[in-house]
Amino acid sequence: MEEMGDKQLSSDGYPTKRLTLKEAVRKRPGMYFGECDSRGVEQIVFDLVANGLDLFLTGKASKLDVLIDDDEITVIDDGPGLPLEGDDSDAPDILLKFHDRPSHDGHAPHVHLVFHGAGLAPINAGSSVFEISTWLNNELWRMRFSCGDVTEPKHLVTTGQGNGTTIRLKADPEIFGNARARSGVVRNRLFECVHLFPGFRLEFNGEVFRSESGLQDLLYAYLLEDTWEQVGDLIEPFYFHDVVDSVDIQVAVAGVARDACDVQRHSWVNGVRSPLHGSHVVGLETVLASLPWSPKALLIHVVTHEPKFAAPTKDQLSADPVQKAVESALKRPMTDYFTKHQLSR
Repeated sequence: MEEMGDKQLSSDGYPTKRLTLKEAVRKRPGMYFGECDSRGVEQIVFDLVANGLDLFLTGKASKLDVLIDDDEITVIDDGPGLPLEGDDSDAPDILLKFHDRPSHDGHAPHVHLVFHGAGLAPINAGSSVFEISTWLNNELWRMRFSCGDVTEPKHLVTTGQGNGTTIRLKADPEIFGNARARSGVVRNRLFECVHLFPGFRLEFNGEVFRSESGLQDLLYAYLLEDTWEQVGDLIEPFYFHDVVDSVDIQVAVAGVARDACDVQRHSWVNGVRSPLHGSHVVGLETVLASLPWSPKALLIHVVTHEPKFAAPTKDQLSADPVQKAVESALKRPMTDYFTKHQLSR
């Protein structure tokens, strides 16, 4: 018998039983977390951070604290809280049921830090301890779970002037063994993350990351640290960040390449690296070719506000509307920059 998603298939391919989410996650955890080692635990961390980024992109949160202490992971946001109270609350579904959309409510923009997102319910099912505390209407509510089962029903903890949500968990050793999230891997990804989302404040184990100039700061930070001398006199990189045709476009471009092999390209879609690039890079390079300008380095990150493009992109973006938006957004400001600095091949 073979399993696909939350269904079991008989040898002739017909479904014979629908698994619960807990059964599906614990039977095939790799389908949800990618790996059952440190990378899988890191996937959990990055998923929780991505939830905070979704709040940031809609103006509902400004910061996130991430703490990793041995096998315990804690993520704290300053958002509006999850609706745990009331008969019409969808929070139990968020924590206990699988959804077949990019997000549980279909919201956009919706971002990730890795190629796929597991979601809160699979994370809950894959955690030996999962505790959520959330402020709602000046009341702090809390629930606890173990392996997807409720161990402490929602209850009122205190009242006061608070906000945000805290999730504290431990990845289940029955799935992940003794694996731990690697602090260096998490730190590097969170450092990159704040440059993809300018203005977002991330604190990791007491170290604060924040960038106001996004990809421009990332250029200065490390992507070109070994090549500035080859660029010559340092000219401030071209930088653009705006929303055009429902696409949040951020671009940083610098220098003049010796030849085509000398160009560094780095691209992201909805928070995830796109190693084979795609439509967003084609749009950028179309504008560059029209000038003509062959830069030393180009960085581009696009966040799509259309729900149909909200799912994670694997290796390459294929979306003509994004390419057109990039070309439209960059043509005038990039031409002005090119002319001002008298750049050439």
